[in-house]
Amino acid sequence: MSAILQPPEVVSKPLVFLSASHTDNKWRDGLRRRMDRYADYFEWWDDSKVGTGENWKEQVESAIQRASIAVVFLSRAYLSSDTALSELSKLGELAGASGLTLFPILLEPCEWQQYPFLRDVKIWNQATPIGDLDPEAAGLELEKIAASIRQFLVSSSTRDRSRDLKFSSQRMKCWRTHGR
Repeated sequence: MSAILQPPEVVSKPLVFLSASHTDNKWRDGLRRRMDRYADYFEWWDDSKVGTGENWKEQVESAIQRASIAVVFLSRAYLSSDTALSELSKLGELAGASGLTLFPILLEPCEWQQYPFLRDVKIWNQATPIGDLDPEAAGLELEKIAASIRQFLVSSSTRDRSRDLKFSSQRMKCWRTHGR
């Protein structure tokens, strides 16, 4: 009798969804470059991965549904964009109903407090805008963010994902308090 060989189980990596206005692409791109160093731990997705001729809305929805963490780059341009606000609304719903962890980053002073679900999570750097930092300090801050995302995903990989939102709120406070 011969044994039937089964294909190895494909285990997908956690997905980090990046939500930014096109005005803020330099921040998104800077974080992507730093997150690429952690490709063994997680993958990232943003709308730059939507191919020509593909259904943009379906691709975004699919990525949001699959995401473990959603990094939201908060700025005046973001909060003025109908597309970004649509994403933010969906992310807020999922954060309240599933294991999605919101990871908001304030780029500049803006009216983010008008969204109740954002008031319930910790904003990176105690809601101090990272856009006010000089280029070198901003680069270091993006490094810390990427490393914090990796650490969160590594530490949460053995836990029940349904508790991530509660955990992330406590964890983000610790990230910023002890991260420096």
